[in-house]
Amino acid sequence: MADVMGQNLPPKPDLTLSDSTIAGIDANNNYIRDDVELAIFEKYPDSAKIRSAMLQYAQALQLELTQVTSSETFVIAIQKYDGAGTCFIKVVINLFSADNPE
Repeated sequence: MADVMGQNLPPKPDLTLSDSTIAGIDANNNYIRDDVELAIFEKYPDSAKIRSAMLQYAQALQLELTQVTSSETFVIAIQKYDGAGTCFIKVVINLFSADNPE
C-alpha cells in the first residue's frame, strides 16, 4: 500500500541512464522502473485504485522482461500479470458503474 499511496516514490531518474537498459533504474527496489512509476503518479494523482492497478501491471511487465530465466519464473511472472489484469478490469468496471461517484 505504501507504493500505491506514494510513500516510497523514487527520485526522478536520469533518463539517459534509465533508458540504457530494459531494467532501467529502480531506486526503491519495487520491480517498477522509476520513470514508469513516476509517470503513473503524474497521470493518476487522484485515484489510488487506478494507481494500484497500473503499478501492478507495470511490475508484472518489468518482472517478465527482466526476471524470467526459467519455466518456474515464467509461471510466476504470468501469474502476477494475470493478477494485475484482473485488478485493472475490476477498477475499470467500477469506474464506469452507475454507482461510482468519480
